Amino acid sequence: MIEKTPYTSTDHPTREARIHYLKNDCKRYSGFELRKTSKGEEVFIAYRYGVQIEIDVYRIQTHLYDSYVMTLYAIRRDQDNIFVHDITGKKLEGYGSLIMEYLLSYAKAEGIKVISGEFSSLDLENHKALLLHFYQKFGAECVVNDHNTGGTITLKLEQ
Repeated sequence: MIEKTPYTSTDHPTREARIHYLKNDCKRYSGFELRKTSKGEEVFIAYRYGVQIEIDVYRIQTHLYDSYVMTLYAIRRDQDNIFVHDITGKKLEGYGSLIMEYLLSYAKAEGIKVISGEFSSLDLENHKALLLHFYQKFGAECVVNDHNTGGTITLKLEQ
């Protein structure tokens, strides 16, 4: 049975009450912990590893209805490759870098050799420079086709 949270949805929850709520809400995950983004914001990270990989970031100092900020969805294609389907959420706040740190840590621990993904035409149309910078800062090779209608991301991991 999930414990009842010590406040209502209209309250301004304390830090401890928010963490209590998030721990109860994220019981389906493999694990969770508190971290700070590169901008110094304390966040709650919940992760689920296996064939399907999900890493979520939640803000702590906020209302319940506004706590989710970013998710990475990926699949483990085989023993050597993780394919990233999507990263959704707020950009330019350090959440994506934190998610990538978790994915890289998991991949290295599991002996993964390649993390890959694809750019859609919508990705490239809306924020090409931002995406290229983001993936390249982690060492990924990014290739965009001549018509900017798609591309690939390949990050080879050293063991």
